[in-house]
Amino acid sequence: MRLAFMGTPDFAVPSLAELLASGHEIVAVYSQPPRPRGRGQKLTPSPVHAFAETMGLPVFTPDSMKAPEAVADLNKLEAYQRSVVRDALETHLRFEPEKQSKSRIKRLKGLKQPQFRLRVDDIRIFYDVLKNRVEILAVVTKDQAQKWLDQKGEKI
Repeated sequence: MRLAFMGTPDFAVPSLAELLASGHEIVAVYSQPPRPRGRGQKLTPSPVHAFAETMGLPVFTPDSMKAPEAVADLNKLEAYQRSVVRDALETHLRFEPEKQSKSRIKRLKGLKQPQFRLRVDDIRIFYDVLKNRVEILAVVTKDQAQKWLDQKGEKI
């Protein structure tokens, strides 16, 4: 079964490990962003985040899950489209989200936000790259893309 896992504290790690051990495909792990810890206040990932990275799982660390516009956008799509989008996120944004290509990833000029667009069939995914993470801002159809950019895009 394909699953998304949400967790942060150390007591959530065994649950994630058990899901992996039982053969489930974890397509995304959501955890809180790294926080300053210790004397040097060094940014440290949560226990779930650290474990997921060691297992090679895609980790997303949104600032808040209370108003996730991108998740709402994703849920509006049909099941097949969602799976195609998830596969594209894994394939194109996991290791080199800033690597541009003529057909898939484009850096958006003249905009402060979003920085990039990923094209997947008739779906457009707008995202930013922040230090060590990718922040998905919107998942919209091709017809809605320009309208979304006009409303939500921040010009330089």
